[in-house]
Amino acid sequence: MKSRNAAQYPAALFVAVGFVGGMFIGALIGLYWQGSEDRRAEEGLRDKTLDMYVDHLSAVLNKLAEVSESKHMAVAAKGFDTLAMIFREAANVKDLGKQRDILCAPSAKMAFMRTASLTQNADLMTSYRKVCELYDGMVDIKDGPFTALQSVLEINRVGQQVVLALIELDNAIAGDP
Repeated sequence: MKSRNAAQYPAALFVAVGFVGGMFIGALIGLYWQGSEDRRAEEGLRDKTLDMYVDHLSAVLNKLAEVSESKHMAVAAKGFDTLAMIFREAANVKDLGKQRDILCAPSAKMAFMRTASLTQNADLMTSYRKVCELYDGMVDIKDGPFTALQSVLEINRVGQQVVLALIELDNAIAGDP
């Protein structure tokens, strides 16, 4: 009898270990699948957040174009017409990196320097530089590694700073004598 029980014991142990091992592997597969679902949801949230900020930035850029056009009508030959074109072109692009490329291109920088010089408005260049630095930060977040919720929070933080910097730029243009 002993030999019969001895043979059943390893078989039962083998079945139990196989069952527990199967459960463990199944749980790991489930966690992996759930993790990939969570990751897709988080990436979707990040993409929606970026899209929302691109829309906000486009609205502010359109406002800057209007203020610049209005300023050009009040004080001709100061370069506000060129700034209005830059703002309008950037506003019409629905990609963060391309907006940055338009706003912060060397030709745009020259246009801002020219207008700042002609109007003797140092705040214009200070605000412009800040906008470009913050846009760089947003593009770095957009193109950088995905880190779930941290990326979304960082997008919100920097996105709000970009909007505020654009409003400061708007104030510098509107307040110019």
